Amino acid sequence: MIILKYLFVLLLFCSHLYSTPKIEVRVGSDSDLPRIQEVFFILDQLDIDYELRILSAHRTPHEMMAKAQTLAQEGFSVCIGSAGGSAHLPGMTASETPIPVIALPVKTSYLDGLDSLLSMVQMPPGIPNGALGINQSKSAALAAAQIAYIGDHQVMQKICKLRNIPYTEHTPQSRVAIVGSRKKNLGIDFEKAMELFQAFNVEAIEYDINEEGFLSQAIESGCSALYFICDIQNEGIVQCQHLAKSTFLPFVVIPYFENKTCVSPMFFHQILSNEATLSMGINQFSNGVLYCLQIIGNGNPFVRNKFNEYRRDLSDSVKQKNKKLQEEKAQNGTYLKSWVSSLKN
Repeated sequence: MIILKYLFVLLLFCSHLYSTPKIEVRVGSDSDLPRIQEVFFILDQLDIDYELRILSAHRTPHEMMAKAQTLAQEGFSVCIGSAGGSAHLPGMTASETPIPVIALPVKTSYLDGLDSLLSMVQMPPGIPNGALGINQSKSAALAAAQIAYIGDHQVMQKICKLRNIPYTEHTPQSRVAIVGSRKKNLGIDFEKAMELFQAFNVEAIEYDINEEGFLSQAIESGCSALYFICDIQNEGIVQCQHLAKSTFLPFVVIPYFENKTCVSPMFFHQILSNEATLSMGINQFSNGVLYCLQIIGNGNPFVRNKFNEYRRDLSDSVKQKNKKLQEEKAQNGTYLKSWVSSLKN
């Protein structure tokens, strides 16, 4: 009996030693490692294994893409991509994998990391990144852990203890909590984004941010992420800061501007100064939905397969547009005729 007991303990130890990491951390250069060292400290503190790789989007593009394409097959649930300056590593990684990518911008010599942040957060439609604040290494580790280990009560308790927030036992389902959309006409882009949830058989549940206890309701109903529309021109920033400090659910933020004029990007510093806040680009409702679907896809094969189909359709659409352009060139002798005439009309 004693021998069996020791064998069991040994098996547990070995399984931890050789378990597949759920979190990949990739940096564009070894010079970035000291700048994001808190990522490793926090993950070690949580007893979470990870794999660290140096992969440059510009100097080793083929290796970077190849490793991104196999992340899901290797068993990873989330990737932290960190870079500075022309920081394309997380975005290029996101374009090649169905797992959620966390974009961690590092501070740069001349623009204090604002160049890094804007390179990451303003992603094109269909390719979301969860962007963090500049040098927010602790947030990167916490956000990654919350995504990779959602539903793992033991790990989530450690995360909540570290963040000093209460933990309620939570069983994630294919549901997302939508907060911040009430009493606001957000337009056709928002409506189309919500239709994506239906197409993926994921339930979107709207909650009133002013209703007491709505976060507890979202957790009890098994929501796998919190999708927050942050109305920058009203009370959105204050609400965002409060929510970020209150929830252990993956917190996905969509900065919303009703007036589509040129805006200062400095508001990003305010909403991303909080722990584990993952921002989309301005008014990128669909990217926020897709990011939530990537999180759910880690545990739902149907959603993962549907997401891969969506990406293939997106790629085919671009290829078709190029094909049409080349055909018009062959027919008309110029690239300009069709789209210049359409501009005149």
